[in-house]
Amino acid sequence: MERLDGATGRDVRLRGRGPCHGREGHGRAGRSGGAGRQRQGELVCGSDAVGWRGRRLTGPRNGVALRGDGRRGPAYPRSVPDFALELSFAPESTAAVVAQWEALKAAGLPSQADHRSMTNAPHLTLVAATRVPESAVTTAREVVGPLLPTRIATRGLVLFGQGARVTVAHLVEPDAALAAAVARVRTSVPDLRHPVWTPHVTLARRVPRTVLAEVIDVLHATEAADELTCDRLRWWDPEQGTIEDVAGA
Repeated sequence: MERLDGATGRDVRLRGRGPCHGREGHGRAGRSGGAGRQRQGELVCGSDAVGWRGRRLTGPRNGVALRGDGRRGPAYPRSVPDFALELSFAPESTAAVVAQWEALKAAGLPSQADHRSMTNAPHLTLVAATRVPESAVTTAREVVGPLLPTRIATRGLVLFGQGARVTVAHLVEPDAALAAAVARVRTSVPDLRHPVWTPHVTLARRVPRTVLAEVIDVLHATEAADELTCDRLRWWDPEQGTIEDVAGA
């Protein structure tokens, strides 16, 4: 089980804490215990707030969340780490994303480079859930694997979150074949963190809104790739603490 290190170009073995799936955007659950409030995101492209505000989940009652429209639905457990299927990038694409991470860090701003887990590398999450059946991993290998390597287009910046801190990411656009393959995989996973897939590549988490203008200025001043090449499908297992390449290079 290994990945290509974006900074050194070497394959490194992975074991330990997994990809940082935070509360904003797709996410690994927090460890604070209990089910906190859940909020859908606010979408911002570039520096212009264009977006949508979803109905807020007002908190679980007996394991059931009461939605803003009064309907009830299952509350996603916040204290359970996510399993994940992800696409990692070719060395040139990894380096392009890492360069933006490092530019934010050098400016003294929040950055994904601050996440020190050895498994931390730029990636595109396809599925994040409290439980992913082995059949879904097999389906992903069969329908996503043959498409690799594949290119995804970057389409500007997107923000996730409605609180005082947000996640900043590249909004990315897959081609029709990859989008259809991911949709097929997601239909086989019953416990998705987010029912609707919003393809993105994270640049920084827990960014205070007070420094958003600075973050966007730094990112606009750093050369960003128009396309990113996905070359591996990988599987994160939080119970075993391992990440494994299951298809691709």
